[in-house]
Amino acid sequence: MRPCLIALDIDHTLTGDDHRITGPNVAAVARALEQGVKVTLITGRRYSWSAAMFADILGVTGPLGCHYGRRVVDHPSGEVLVSHPLPEGAARALIDAARPFDDALVSLFLGDDLIFGQLPPDWEATTLPQFSVGDLDAVCADRDGEIISVHVSGLERTDVVKAVARAGRRLFPGLLDFYYSPWAGDPGGLLTAVSSAADKGTALIDIARRLGVDPSETVAMGDSVADVPMLRAAGLGVAMPWAADEVRTAADLVAEGGPEDAVARTIHTLLEDGLEDRSKERGQDAPEDGPGSP
Repeated sequence: MRPCLIALDIDHTLTGDDHRITGPNVAAVARALEQGVKVTLITGRRYSWSAAMFADILGVTGPLGCHYGRRVVDHPSGEVLVSHPLPEGAARALIDAARPFDDALVSLFLGDDLIFGQLPPDWEATTLPQFSVGDLDAVCADRDGEIISVHVSGLERTDVVKAVARAGRRLFPGLLDFYYSPWAGDPGGLLTAVSSAADKGTALIDIARRLGVDPSETVAMGDSVADVPMLRAAGLGVAMPWAADEVRTAADLVAEGGPEDAVARTIHTLLEDGLEDRSKERGQDAPEDGPGSP
């Protein structure tokens, strides 16, 4: 198929391990745009500084999906088109669940502003933009309805994030999604909690609608469990070769190439020859405690 819209994850899809978009992928996106194909980014990143910066590198404008699809933001205006904050009281409950662990690091996104309860070690000199240290309990009390996500790290202890995820599932059944990823060399990883009311798939459908594109005319590419709803919502879902089995199963096909050019190869094939749907029947949702879940 030749798409009208291509939706791309950023980390480990467009980028290599250095978190920079590779040259071949930049060139392939430029070629797609030149041929009239619309391109969007749907990412776990926030809009300000982060997704906006990558969109500028690629020359992409229009609606972008941020915060794992819980926000759709117009670029370059920065206008928030859709927002799905955490359910009422969820942020406070997750913070309380982390409180018994002395070494837990907790932060939250209030809109696009990242607020830490305390800074991670060695972060005093960080240049990370739009972050601050504050009283998270006060933020929950005053601006609960604006909190997009809560993040918990146990440094080298995985029991911290597991305990917080268990508490969230018990207290807010079916209302929260949890994503787990390595973070800053931390073996314990980072837990991200977001609302179940939206995901990367709903963001893709919303963006397609705003651009006047039928979802059946879209191609989505990604590598992680968070990308599965987007791969399933697209007319053609493409998993990266290094994706976990459940991501590959959810996709219609698996890209060829390495971290530097898998997206580029797929785009060039789409533009030149189209891609036949070589899918097997798409699999079921990943189990709750499968890869990507703490």
